[in-house]
Amino acid sequence: MPVILPRSLEKRWINKSLPPEELLKLCVTFPDALMTAYKVSKKVNTVSTKRKPNKGIDLTKPTQGSLDF
Repeated sequence: MPVILPRSLEKRWINKSLPPEELLKLCVTFPDALMTAYKVSKKVNTVSTKRKPNKGIDLTKPTQGSLDF
């Protein structure tokens, strides 16, 4: 599972005086029950070029369908 830093710990994370051991204590697994998964456009994984740009807010909008895990 990914490590997602809560906003409340951001200042501690960027504190240069904290030793690495203290920073590692902040790296805890984010609870999967709090995550939301949804299908997005296949364009998300498409390579972007100058001729064919791959950007836009619509790339991350949920699409119709179901998820099979």
